Amino acid sequence: MGAAVPPQTVVRGLPGWLTPLLQSTALVLVLLGLVFASLPLYLCLPLALLVIWLPRLKSHTPVVAPSSGADAIGELTRDLSRTTSHNALSAAGVAYSVKQLAARLQSQLSAAKQIVSSAEVMIGTEKSLPNSAAKPWPQPVRPINAAPKAVKCWPSRSRRCINSASALMPAVS
Repeated sequence: MGAAVPPQTVVRGLPGWLTPLLQSTALVLVLLGLVFASLPLYLCLPLALLVIWLPRLKSHTPVVAPSSGADAIGELTRDLSRTTSHNALSAAGVAYSVKQLAARLQSQLSAAKQIVSSAEVMIGTEKSLPNSAAKPWPQPVRPINAAPKAVKCWPSRSRRCINSASALMPAVS
């Protein structure tokens, strides 16, 4: 069986026609007191203004107590809205984190590819190194101690000479 819903509570106020009726009656009494009782004008005028403006000073919004069924539905709606918003924000945060992680993984993958290519070059160099060790080193064209054939010397303080290969050599004294 379903839960019983309590009846809606209604706060009763005065009917709309009762306030003007009471106001008119009070104003007529003030005017009758002015004419027949010979009340002074300085007393009757403030009383008449008070009768006219007093009902306007009170609030006219009718007070209706909200029903518990409508309140429960509204509360449920607000709770679901908050939960949905929280879940959407959490999902957006997770998506952002996944994108950041993918970018980092891509960077690590490119670094790993570069390391692999460098390792392949090193392996190729290592494999070719035993073959080159077996070959003799090429001999120089001329001996190191041999003097160049054409040396030009100019008189100067440093006494340097230039050979035909245009290399600077100190002059021999």
